[in-house]
Amino acid sequence: MRVLFCVPAPAGHFFPVVPVALEMRRRGHDVAFLSEADVGVLETVARLGMDGFLAGPRVRYRDWPSLHPGLRTKRGMFQTHYLMKRVVGPLVGEIAEQSLRIISEYRPDVVIVDTITFGSAMAAERLGIPWATSGLFLPLVEGKGSCPPGLGLGPPTTAWQFWLNRFIWWGGKIFARQYDPIFNEVRRRIGLPSIRDGFFSSTHSPYLYLAFSTREFEYPRADFPPQFHFVGVSQWDHRIDQVPPSWLETLDGRPVVYVTQGTAVGPLRTEFFNFAMEALAGEDVQLIVTTGNAVDLGRLGTPPPHVILERFVPHSFFLSRVGVMVHHGGFSTCMGGLCHGVPMVIVPFNWDQPDNARRVQELGAGVMLRPHLLTRGRLRRWVRRVLGEPSYRERARDVGARLDPSATPGRAADLIEALGKTGRPVLRG
Repeated sequence: MRVLFCVPAPAGHFFPVVPVALEMRRRGHDVAFLSEADVGVLETVARLGMDGFLAGPRVRYRDWPSLHPGLRTKRGMFQTHYLMKRVVGPLVGEIAEQSLRIISEYRPDVVIVDTITFGSAMAAERLGIPWATSGLFLPLVEGKGSCPPGLGLGPPTTAWQFWLNRFIWWGGKIFARQYDPIFNEVRRRIGLPSIRDGFFSSTHSPYLYLAFSTREFEYPRADFPPQFHFVGVSQWDHRIDQVPPSWLETLDGRPVVYVTQGTAVGPLRTEFFNFAMEALAGEDVQLIVTTGNAVDLGRLGTPPPHVILERFVPHSFFLSRVGVMVHHGGFSTCMGGLCHGVPMVIVPFNWDQPDNARRVQELGAGVMLRPHLLTRGRLRRWVRRVLGEPSYRERARDVGARLDPSATPGRAADLIEALGKTGRPVLRG
């Protein structure tokens, strides 16, 4: 079987499917990746010994803030609107047409698309190849009792909360329909019919939806589509030829606080690194800060003496020694912390981050701090509180013990093989 994984630039989307791709290769299948507009993905894939293809401009993720300055200055829904109108809109047609050519030439039996690889999903649909969705943002799957995405609302417990959620969902879909012309112009150009609510539905496969999460992490729901399968959390931290950093030997027993914003948010919120270092400058802790490769370290101030500043370190080297994580609420970052039993202080800025942060808080494994209400003193107080209150770590460990990322690649590979064998929707029993 030939399998093509289509991924966007941010590592939080790319890394979770790597263990599945490696498992498919271990089973004897031919595996390749299609990267939407990120050369860095191709370099990593090559180091793993797999073929990679590029659809869209030959750039790196770190280039996008310079190419589109509004990504740094816009906030909340304004940033999402800018992203759709100024970044996704002009590129999706180019990516779809190039993906058509790449997929036609590679001739996969199954295509796996991410929830934000719109162009690749259109190409797979147009070619009639069985395709699956690799999904991290489960709030984008609407259903009874589902919370409207991007707001960080808790699960509805009363009738009025249920109907408020339905009203907000309705309003969000009406707002997002302004993006339908972006998708439908491309769909018509490549020979597909127009659709409605393309922002929410265009990458949701009718064949198979691989949900890289667990029922324990998500709010209770019983109405997911029949092709929707929880496969569990998937973790990969880029340990190809990395060696443990020497500073691990210098950790002296003081509580370790880890500050990160993953790879997607760091270059858009560089100021938060300075904010956090200033807030925790006088604390008796050891502070590890990772910025990601896309951040210009020259924009950061001189770190205090107790700060270890790095671009990237695989989590598996040090996360088990961390007392609390301070981060943005990216899905993969949340899962990494929980898998290692680390409690969290989360400052979510946009996209799915408020939803992930609220789920961690509902589980008792951390706290969500709204960025517009954040002060240095408030961040410092909550870091102290999460460090000092054992229940946060206990809950993080309890949740992490049930995640078991080692089982996920096998579950996902079984479903992909079933899709490739039958070419028909893989439905829950």
